[in-house]
Amino acid sequence: MKIPLKELMPVLNLVKGFVADKNILPALTHLYFKEDSVRAFSGSAGAVWYTPWSMGEEPLILPAEDMVTVFQSLFDQGIEEVDLNPTATQVTVKAGRFRGSLPKLVIDDAPTTFMQRAAPPRQVETGKDFWDDVDRVAFSVCKDATKPSLRGVCWASSGRLFTADSARIATLAPRKGAALKPPIAAGLLIPDHLLERLAGNRSKVTGVGMEGESILWCFMDPGMVFGSLMEGAFPITGTATIVKKIQDASKTRGTTINLVSAGMLGHVMARLLYFVKPPTFRVAGVIEKDALKLTVVDEDGGMMAEESLPAVSVTGKQGGSFFVNGKFFSQALESVNSEFWLGDEPTDPLYFRSEDKRLEHLVIRLVA
Repeated sequence: MKIPLKELMPVLNLVKGFVADKNILPALTHLYFKEDSVRAFSGSAGAVWYTPWSMGEEPLILPAEDMVTVFQSLFDQGIEEVDLNPTATQVTVKAGRFRGSLPKLVIDDAPTTFMQRAAPPRQVETGKDFWDDVDRVAFSVCKDATKPSLRGVCWASSGRLFTADSARIATLAPRKGAALKPPIAAGLLIPDHLLERLAGNRSKVTGVGMEGESILWCFMDPGMVFGSLMEGAFPITGTATIVKKIQDASKTRGTTINLVSAGMLGHVMARLLYFVKPPTFRVAGVIEKDALKLTVVDEDGGMMAEESLPAVSVTGKQGGSFFVNGKFFSQALESVNSEFWLGDEPTDPLYFRSEDKRLEHLVIRLVA
């Protein structure tokens, strides 16, 4: 059975993202070539990929990591096709001068519910613009496993997107005249585990649909992915209220500083972050007449670093100071804007707003 690698590798590289991370069950670390499709399962994420492909009438269940690694190596070498010959216990691989074999998983013990699940109809058509918007807020998705209601991107009924963790909030307004509403009226949380497995293929998702109230399906051409929704409801109302309160405050008080970026901020922040320590990555900031001075001091009295970032403008009160998680501050400068607002109340978070005014981001201050 001769298989053209040019056609097979894009399929394998997409499907491998849905294989289980840990080798707990053999069934979850294999690729299933069955019924004119390739399928992969993740027990922890409840995700599966189907895409039209056939390797013949007999099903093949092959180790994902080994198969993708070997075939990618052959493809990178310029070999155009592989010849596969299944036996009772293995599949022999011939390509150019290469000869090898991959063990077959003889017993098909994949979860029956994954193998037989039928996709619901598409309920919302999505496209590259929507998934690009998801990417804009994904940087502040909560990673704390004890807070499932925050573990993803909240798609609100208004079409607005939210993410939040214990120290940050990000929200993105819909594109003008193009608000895309979720398939559930109350909104839904697109689970982080599904977003991570889609990775760079998110923009290829052309539509979504709900199976009941707990399974989200994403449709691709070709292919379908589903993932279990996280338990708990994202606190949309409370989060939106906080953002609105700070947005209003930024218009009447505090200080707005617009830093000179010109490609330098990334280098400066990376250098300063070398000196910070987890878990807080503490950085001190002082707003001067025409600059922002950032300082890192080792609590043990060891390493210290300081640098002043020139500002295009400083509007409002000068001399304001703050402490912040340096990693979060750096991400905000990179992902949102080099301009931010500092309130005159110690409980005011740092407030960032993108140039297109759609993305707003709050980062709480650390205690002085």
